[in-house]
This record gives sequence, C-alpha cells and structure tokens, in this order.
Amino acid sequence: MRGAVDCVIAQTCLDIEAMLLSPDADFEYIALHTPLRLWHR
Repeated sequence: MRGAVDCVIAQTCLDIEAMLLSPDADFEYIALHTPLRLWHR
C-alpha cells in the first residue's frame, strides 16, 4: 500500500457495495484481502 487515499477509496466502495474501476495495482492487492469488487475491462 502506497497511500491512505487508496484505503479511503477502497473503504468507501466497500461501505456502499460499489464496484471499483481503476488500473492501480494497490486496489488489486486490497481486493485479494477484502470483499472489494474490481471491474476489469
């Protein structure tokens, strides 16, 4: 994890059960360890 902002974005998506679209590899790491859903093209 490189920054707190990524954590805030990921937690917001988790809170509202939203899917996240981002090319940032940090979110893939978070998704491996949480129920964060990522949208892949």
